[in-house]
Amino acid sequence: MKRSILILLAALLPSIALANCPEGFVRIGTMEKESNGQFGREAKVPAELAQVNLPPRFVVDTNYQQGDFQAAGGDARPVMNAGDIPPGFFLKAKGSESPNCAGWSIQKPETKVLQRNGNVILQEALAIRLYCHSGSGEICKSGSGCNVSVEVCAKQGK
Repeated sequence: MKRSILILLAALLPSIALANCPEGFVRIGTMEKESNGQFGREAKVPAELAQVNLPPRFVVDTNYQQGDFQAAGGDARPVMNAGDIPPGFFLKAKGSESPNCAGWSIQKPETKVLQRNGNVILQEALAIRLYCHSGSGEICKSGSGCNVSVEVCAKQGK
């Protein structure tokens, strides 16, 4: 019985690991930032730039535009919306949240050309500023940290 459960889990793990990307998308990577807390001080990541590189010669299908999207959570306010996501990308963001204290947000993503040959783009990257905080109120400075992450998927074109 234990052996069959292990075989079943082994068969399911690859699909579970890719479950954050919609069908037909390629997982590009995850951007993460965190700040450790200290008692009596606010933990904060002050909109630091993070980047994931697309595979060389990866062509993004720009016919896709992500719809519904959560750009902030907890006690942070969104500074972007789904229309700011470059065409062809699917983003899923999350971070630490607590009522009236911790929050996270991401800023408008930008594509960057890493390598080109004349007019042909050989490799691109997606860069996003990530922000989180544990909260500045005295009750929020309990020593807990904050984190923010973005899973990046892209629809491959031809």
